Amino acid sequence: MKITPTIAKGKLDSAISAISDISWMYSRDPESDFTRERKLPMNSVLRLLLKFSGKSLQNELSTYYISPERVYQNVPTKSAFTQQRQKLLWEGCYALFRSFTDSLQYLKTFDGYRLLACDGSTVSIPRNEEESEYSVKTRDDCRSFNQLHINSLFDIMNRIYVDAIVDPGWNRKESAALITMVNHLNNPESTIVLADRGFEGYKTVAHMIESMINFVIRAKDLDSNGFLHTLHLPLEGEIDIDVNRILTLSRRQIYQNDEKYVWIHRHAFDLWDSSDMYSIRFRLVRIQLSDGSYECLVTNLPRDKFPPKKLKKLYSLRWGIENAYRDLKYTVDLLHFHGKSAHAVLQEIFSSLTMFNYCAYLCVHADILHVSKHTKYRYKVNFANAVGPCRAHLHGSISEMELLGRLRLAPIPIRPDRHIKRRSRIEEQPSREFNYRAS
Repeated sequence: MKITPTIAKGKLDSAISAISDISWMYSRDPESDFTRERKLPMNSVLRLLLKFSGKSLQNELSTYYISPERVYQNVPTKSAFTQQRQKLLWEGCYALFRSFTDSLQYLKTFDGYRLLACDGSTVSIPRNEEESEYSVKTRDDCRSFNQLHINSLFDIMNRIYVDAIVDPGWNRKESAALITMVNHLNNPESTIVLADRGFEGYKTVAHMIESMINFVIRAKDLDSNGFLHTLHLPLEGEIDIDVNRILTLSRRQIYQNDEKYVWIHRHAFDLWDSSDMYSIRFRLVRIQLSDGSYECLVTNLPRDKFPPKKLKKLYSLRWGIENAYRDLKYTVDLLHFHGKSAHAVLQEIFSSLTMFNYCAYLCVHADILHVSKHTKYRYKVNFANAVGPCRAHLHGSISEMELLGRLRLAPIPIRPDRHIKRRSRIEEQPSREFNYRAS
C-alpha cells in the first residue's frame, strides 16, 4: 500500500484526538484542568508543541492561529499558552509519541528483522537553579549548567524513533534504559537491537537473552578494561566462538582457578538464581577493520545466517541513529526550547520525536521520486527540506499536492559505502538563549 500524506496526517490526528479524549489522565489536576471551554484546549496545546521550531514563542502562536485567508483568529497570549501547558503532564506528549509511532504500518525490514539501534545523546537545557537534579558541573572553577540525556531506540530501515527514556545529564543510566525499552517491544523475536560500547556488560546481555531479543553489541577489545577481559581469551586475530560462563558471587579459590566461573559484584547484576549463580552463553565475533584494528561484537544471532562478514555490515547500519540525532537537533529544532523548566523541555523533546517520525515516515514511504536507470546513485527525499513543508501540511497551510511537489525538490544521493572521519568530542555547549531567536 502506498503511504500518502493524508494517511500519515490522519494517523497523527487520531492519536491527538485519542489523548485529548482522556485529558484527565495527563493533567496535573484531573478535576479542573482542561474541563472548561478555552482558546487552548489540550488538542491545541499538543498541536502547538508539535509545530514548534526555532522561532520566538509569539511568532509560533501567531503562525499557528493564522487562517488560510491570512486572517488572525483570536491569537492567545504567551502567558495564556504557558499557563495551559503547565497543566499538561509531559507523559501526555510521551503517550502521543508512542500512540502515533505504534500506529505506523508497512514498515521495512532487514531479512525479515526490524533493526533497532540504541544510543544516547546529551541536550543542554535552560539553566534553572531550582532544578538541581539536572545540574552538571564539569570543573570546580566553572559555572554549572543543566542537561538531559536522551536514550532512544531507533528503527534504522524506516528512520523513526520507537521509544525514548530521558535521564538527568549527570545520571546517565544507558544500560538500564536499554533494558527498559526492549521490555516494551512487540514481537521481540523478529527484532535485532544494535548497540555501541556504552551498553556492553553481562547484565545487558543476560536481559536481552531472557527477553528473547536478538542483539549485536559492540564491546571493548579483549585486552581492554571492558567486560570481555574477564573471559581470559588469547588475542588470536579474528575469532568467532561461543562463550559459556557461570557468573558467581563467590570468591572461593575453587571458582577463581576455573575459567568457566566469572566473579561479578552483586550490584552489577540482578538475575541471580537461588545459589547466587547465573549461566550465560553468547557468541563472540572479533573482526579486523581496514585500518588494522579489531572490533568485538557480542551477539546471539545464529552463525549460519549471520556469518562475521554479514555481522560487520549489519553493525555498520547502526550509524543511522547518529545521523538521526543530528537531524532531530538541528533540522527539527530540538535545541530551541520555548520553556525553562525541565517539565516543559520534556514536553518539547517528545513532541519533537513525534514530529521527526511524522516527517521521516513520509520521506521513507511516500515513494514520490522517479527512479532512473541512467544515474550513478539511487536518490532519497532530502529530510532537511521536508520538515518545513510537512509542518505546513499538518497545520493545513499547504495542500497535499504542494507538499509532494516540495518533497521532490533537491533529492540527495544514497551512498552506502561512504566513510567520513568522526570529529573529536568538543566541550559541552550551553542551551540556546531565548534572546537569540528568529522573531
